[in-house]
Amino acid sequence: MGLAFADRRYWTVWGATLIFFGAFYTLLVPLPRYLDVIGLPDWQIGFILGAFGIASLFGRPLAGAFTDRLGSRPVILFGTAALTVGAAGVSLTTWPPALFVLRILQAAGYVTFTTASTALIAHLAPAARRGAAIGFFGVAANVAMTLTPATISTGLTQSWFSLEGAFWLCGGMALLA
Repeated sequence: MGLAFADRRYWTVWGATLIFFGAFYTLLVPLPRYLDVIGLPDWQIGFILGAFGIASLFGRPLAGAFTDRLGSRPVILFGTAALTVGAAGVSLTTWPPALFVLRILQAAGYVTFTTASTALIAHLAPAARRGAAIGFFGVAANVAMTLTPATISTGLTQSWFSLEGAFWLCGGMALLA
């Protein structure tokens, strides 16, 4: 099972996806803590965090349609911009409605980037190796999921950065992707 299907474009998308998922998983540790520290009641914390799932239900089919219509690149770029603004913006407000909107924006970024990048990988892979290409592509998300939360938690514990700094880190990583 070699990686004969993988050319430079594949690895570019793979690397961007690793960084993007790293950015997204950067939010897992500081976001609930931040919402608690600013004094939101549990129901508001749950509502804001849960907004991501609701937005994803509606956003993913739209992301697929936009990818079909516009191509992967503009949809991926929108995803990076949306996650960048949605994450970095959290550090600028404590107002629950704004935090809710920012969480929706994070979801929009996530679903557009992940949908369009998966479509691009499927397009880049030869038909006979498409399953292997998509399977290995999924490893990028798994690596980010494995390493990022522990790294962010350590960074917060060791005071390498603040909660607000973690949101800016997420935004910077998304922009880099």
